[in-house]
Amino acid sequence: MPAPVRSRDARRQSWRPPVGEQHVLLAMWEAVGLGLAAIRAYKMRAGLTILGVVMGIMTVTGMSAIVAGLNRSMASQIEGLGSSVIFIRFGQPGENLSPEEFRRRRLLNWNEVKTIEQRCRLVTAVAPLEFIQANTVKYGGERLQEHHTFGVTADYESVHDTYVARGRFISDADVSRGAPVAVVGTEVVEALFPAVEPLGKRIEIDGRGFTIIGVKEHQGRFIGFSQDNVIMVPLGTFQRHSPLAHRLFVDMRPVSAAFMDDAIEEVREVLRRKRRLRFWETDNFGIFTQDSLTDL
Repeated sequence: MPAPVRSRDARRQSWRPPVGEQHVLLAMWEAVGLGLAAIRAYKMRAGLTILGVVMGIMTVTGMSAIVAGLNRSMASQIEGLGSSVIFIRFGQPGENLSPEEFRRRRLLNWNEVKTIEQRCRLVTAVAPLEFIQANTVKYGGERLQEHHTFGVTADYESVHDTYVARGRFISDADVSRGAPVAVVGTEVVEALFPAVEPLGKRIEIDGRGFTIIGVKEHQGRFIGFSQDNVIMVPLGTFQRHSPLAHRLFVDMRPVSAAFMDDAIEEVREVLRRKRRLRFWETDNFGIFTQDSLTDL
């Protein structure tokens, strides 16, 4: 005799979860019920709690997005300095020097720069920079309120991957003869030549005349420093008049990014020998790369 067929409702009623699972389900249902009852009883407190959680999550998410954006922006600005660049400065980025160590530090001079060019085979281009404290820059009745003036050589272009948009850059011949020429940034052009072609015009820097031979391509800002309000003149033009005479910052490009570390060690060894530093003495100069800026 065939077994009687039970209806769906009968099968559903006949199934029961195991005893352990029943306790878990009852506990969960009770917790949900208590939570809903608390929300109904204390609507203001529940609303403020939910609001606090939502605001906390939004704040963390927003801050994470801001930090990620700042990191990308800073990395992009650092890359704008040129790829695979080695910097020689007074010290390392973020370095805290003791008074004694501060007195030991020295910037490079022209003789040391030439030694690096001659002896360092893993360095393909060396660009010394001489920062000039110029107070007045003007053209006719127009005056430049904010500017950065420094002396460079022809290698500045290739080291920093920055080129002129119009005209030409400073050449080795300009440096050797101390030519009174200048390359200016786009902000300088906007301030001094709002409706005039700047090439061939003569500006005065602290009373000394310089003919504009080139206009740099737009570069933007780097850590608050505008790279477009710059004036570049041949290295040595202001050397006798500047308090920073014979004190040079140096930027270099290795033969390849793969030889970056080897090039740094080669330059460090050459400078230490040139300055007669003993093996137990620390470097009295700072040498670093763009990675140091990014890490900082």
